[in-house]
Amino acid sequence: MTDRISRIQRPNIILVEIDATRHDHLSCYGYHRRTSPNIDRLAEEGVLYEQAISPAPWTLPSNASLFTGLYPSQHGTGISHQQLAPHLTTIAEVLDRQGYQTVCFSSNVWVSPTFGFMRGFRQFPAIREPWSKIPLTTRRRSPLGKVFAHLVGLKGGRLSRWTNQAIDRWLSSDNDPNAPFFMFVLYGDPHLPHVFHKPFTYDYLGDRVAQARRVNQDPHRYMTGKVEMDAEDFEILAALYDGELSYVDQKISDLVDMLRRHGILDDTLLVITSDHGENIGDHGLMAHQYCVYDSLIHVPLIIRYPERFPAGQRITAQVQTHDLFRTIFDLLDLDPGVVANPLQDYSLLPEAIAANPRPYTVAEYLDPNLRRIRRVFPDFDASVFDRELRGLRTDEYKFVWASDGRYELYNLRQDPQELDNRIEAEPEVVERLRAELDNWLASINRLQMEAFEPELEEAVIERLKALGYF
Repeated sequence: MTDRISRIQRPNIILVEIDATRHDHLSCYGYHRRTSPNIDRLAEEGVLYEQAISPAPWTLPSNASLFTGLYPSQHGTGISHQQLAPHLTTIAEVLDRQGYQTVCFSSNVWVSPTFGFMRGFRQFPAIREPWSKIPLTTRRRSPLGKVFAHLVGLKGGRLSRWTNQAIDRWLSSDNDPNAPFFMFVLYGDPHLPHVFHKPFTYDYLGDRVAQARRVNQDPHRYMTGKVEMDAEDFEILAALYDGELSYVDQKISDLVDMLRRHGILDDTLLVITSDHGENIGDHGLMAHQYCVYDSLIHVPLIIRYPERFPAGQRITAQVQTHDLFRTIFDLLDLDPGVVANPLQDYSLLPEAIAANPRPYTVAEYLDPNLRRIRRVFPDFDASVFDRELRGLRTDEYKFVWASDGRYELYNLRQDPQELDNRIEAEPEVVERLRAELDNWLASINRLQMEAFEPELEEAVIERLKALGYF
């Protein structure tokens, strides 16, 4: 009995991140397609957060926040400074010091040792290894097209299958059953480029399979006006995207089956979330850059752990995904003072939210990535995207501050798609929310870092090119 109590007080922790997943394309959040029956089941067995906001709209700063509990302004990680600041403590380091086994399974190259995300993880199995098998001769002949095609080939279910196989091997062979573990799992399937998964994609496309094979998937070609896309094109892209979500939902089911088979499901804090969402024609945008609209920052968040998270509860209060850092401290009764990170006082524990709800959430896009647009489309005026953004979101409104002065205000209750900019119509709300944002900025310790890029292996550069970053 004593051992059992000890294990419950120190649960295993599995943080599952589904890349580029917007909340409103999962059926447990009300989507019209049943894209996520297995995630839906986890939501019924745990807590679903209806308004979970990512602090950044793309992978690198979002995961830096997730790993440190800090906002992008506080950790400084972005396209110009691509590594985690060495003085910041990651959640893996915290748990490693607490005697946790720490292991990371990432299929996105941003979350890798190259960019400082290894800190605290004792094991980082090489899920990334297959990427390096893209032939160098192919890379040199074609800076994007064939590398993109190779990524499609790898994505066709193989990366997620390899990920789950590696997890199963670890649970069966390397896991010490006498010590709890912290596991980070990143499934990359919903990220562009989209591929076909039977039966999901074909069911969602119907008779438009041939069109889907020809639809443009290069976000910059669309956003620079090099290719025109209509509503049907984006319906097809959404069907491809939904097929990816349904496929990764199946992989999460396989993961849950592994935990059940090993007898550790109920002793595990299982978190399902995303680093950011995805624009599928929303606001004239594709992929996940250049905005802080809810299509990018409003993500799914579900936590299953019967001991502390009541089954079937839906929390309507706003939360942020990097609140998970403080949540783990509270769950394990750790003193936040043991880390240098200036953590805020917000936790995802239901009782903590009831006692201390967030008055607002904040998302930041501080370092626009214009490299590929400027290099591949030099005749396009990229200044329209060359600006910093901060979005302050309340239950009712979102105020978007922009460094170029193009501010925006949306009434989220009346206009959840953020189509009607109220910046001129409601000046009092603008003034109040801008003051809130100014006060928030004054309350945090912002980290200023000089531009720094690690030396990247050619294979890493090609992976980032294939994902559309370089």
